[in-house]
This record gives sequence, structure tokens and C-alpha cells, in this order.
Amino acid sequence: MARSNCVNLRQTEINIKRIAGYEKQIRPVQAVIFITKDGVKVCVPHNLPWVQRNMEMLDQKQKMKPKRSTPNLMAGQPAVHQRISNSK
Repeated sequence: MARSNCVNLRQTEINIKRIAGYEKQIRPVQAVIFITKDGVKVCVPHNLPWVQRNMEMLDQKQKMKPKRSTPNLMAGQPAVHQRISNSK
């Protein structure tokens, strides 16, 4: 899958409630790509105060989310080993 690159950067602030996540870009220009809840990618300058603030808020929100683990369907059940014999 081709990765998109930012060339034009949006200067106006984006409401944090619309942002689901972000990616950092170094080339061709240093930028932050905010990803909206609708999946739209918006390129913004990395050094603006509101950009830094939104990234910190998203990082804090991510830290507070409980980690998802694969449910153990056999939790509490003893391990079952089956012996396969080739005898006839």
C-alpha cells in the first residue's frame, strides 16, 4: 500500500474531538498527519502549539485505554494432551 506524503500543510486548528490518531512524517517536509474519525488524513506543521497539544492529548488518551488481549477460551481448563498412536 502506498503511503501518502504531505506537501501542503493546513495551518488552522482541528477540533481534538474529530481526531482519532496521528502519524509523524519527516520527508519531504516535517509534518504531523492527523487522522480523523472518518479516516481523512490532514497534514499540519509539526511545530505549532495546538498540534503539539493535540498529540499529547491523544498520547494520554491512548495510555488510558485498557490493553486488549486475546481471550483465552480455555481459561481455567486443564491442558489436554492427546496421544496419537500409529498401531493397528
